[in-house]
Amino acid sequence: MTEKELIHIKEEIDEAKEIQAQLKGKLEAITEQLKERLGGSTLEQAQKIRNKKEQELREISNELDTELEEFEKLYDEYTGSKE
Repeated sequence: MTEKELIHIKEEIDEAKEIQAQLKGKLEAITEQLKERLGGSTLEQAQKIRNKKEQELREISNELDTELEEFEKLYDEYTGSKE
């Protein structure tokens, strides 16, 4: 892998993290809207949905962290082998 390719991968990871943060904010806003519009037991359903989505976000975040670690390792190996 070239340095240019590694930098591109890092940029994609950074962009994905930014999107993840935006989606989390939107999820929180939607959850609040559901809470305001729906009553009683339906709120529990909305909370279950929110919890599921938060778990999905955590999984995506973990995947991104793993990809970033792999990128950093490859980048270090690449730049270290150039010296």
